[in-house]
Amino acid sequence: GAFASHAASLPADLKYATSDQRLVIRTLGRLVGCHTCGKRSGAFHADHMPPVAMAKKANAAFWRSLLRWPVRQRFYPQCTSCSQIQSTAVKMGRPTLVTHISQLRRWHGVGFLIGLLGTEWPVTEHYVRTFLDDVFIQSLA
Repeated sequence: GAFASHAASLPADLKYATSDQRLVIRTLGRLVGCHTCGKRSGAFHADHMPPVAMAKKANAAFWRSLLRWPVRQRFYPQCTSCSQIQSTAVKMGRPTLVTHISQLRRWHGVGFLIGLLGTEWPVTEHYVRTFLDDVFIQSLA
């Protein structure tokens, strides 16, 4: 998902998450949010990435069995609404784009600010760099 972070995930296999893994995923969900939409409230599920159906299909490829190179999966926190959308999409075999414009983060404006560096605006490089430093430092807090 757009908000996925490897550090905010757990190793997974084709099985469901254990109760201990679900507890960690719920905590990660409250801290970093849903890996799909960024929402930080409500219930969170342990989402297999890639989804189990896709991993099984990929693992069935001859070259993967020949090289003994299975697809590696991870659990990411996912909110209930995104989980339902993804479940339907996987069952139907269709990719689904999930957007939640209300879940914007401070760093979403960074690309715009970097673009300002190449413009003729009276924006100084020092101003933009100071702003980016502040955003980066606040996002770590």
